[in-house]
Amino acid sequence: MKIHNAVVHELIKEIDQTDHAEKKLRPKGTFDSDSSVLKDFVSAIQKAYSKRPKALGGFDENETEYTFQVYLKNYLSSGLHDEVEFIKFTSDSMDRLVIHSKKALKATGGFVLFLHYEDSDLEHLMVLLLSQKHVFNIEDLDIKDLEAVDLETMRYAVRVELSKWGMGAADSDTYLSFLRGRSDKVSGYFQDFVGCTNYISPAKATEAMIGSLRKYLTEVKDFDVEKRRSVEHEVLSYCVAQKQQSEPASMQVIASLINPDQPDEFIEYVSDNGYAFPDEFE
Repeated sequence: MKIHNAVVHELIKEIDQTDHAEKKLRPKGTFDSDSSVLKDFVSAIQKAYSKRPKALGGFDENETEYTFQVYLKNYLSSGLHDEVEFIKFTSDSMDRLVIHSKKALKATGGFVLFLHYEDSDLEHLMVLLLSQKHVFNIEDLDIKDLEAVDLETMRYAVRVELSKWGMGAADSDTYLSFLRGRSDKVSGYFQDFVGCTNYISPAKATEAMIGSLRKYLTEVKDFDVEKRRSVEHEVLSYCVAQKQQSEPASMQVIASLINPDQPDEFIEYVSDNGYAFPDEFE
């Protein structure tokens, strides 16, 4: 893993208030990218993030309304991973987060981690809104009541797959992934802050895939019951394996499992019949 830049700021906002919110920037700038503590922290974040169900999507085309992507593009444009530009990107983004949090009555503040890193030859940008929890520790045979960052129930997070996004020219429509929280929705204000208006939840994507698969096997291929069950079992086995590896399922792979000789036929069927699931989904 290589960490290019990382910093934590704070969103100050009380629940049931819409008239006041503000940002507090880390005065010392970015963290030491070579710090072993930071690397362990990022590894823990990745592990916690991979365990949670996520919605997938992309940026809205309206860059005037949704400026987070503009700030990110400006930071990445030099290709130098400049710390000053990173702080500017995060500060501008915090301004937008403050504005959007004011629109959400039940929104509360927390620590906002901005993280730009590479892992397994893939480049990522993550923004996480973290809160604290009470934990206990024993030190010098005394019980201590401490505050600690809560990663297991991280509230909101988005990861931009920069290798897919490609400086604004997306190679895929699913280069953004969101934590869904406790419901099947991404928090509205956090979603608007990032500028993703076309996400699809894992449950809905899976449901659409299964529905289109069964209709395709029946209406187009006219398979008998035994053949349909065989194909469905192959697709299910693939999806289970992807979930166990915390990897998204690929429609291209599914199409090849369904019809190895003409995989594009299923993809065209999905498109022509308006089924709502992206090229990759959890």
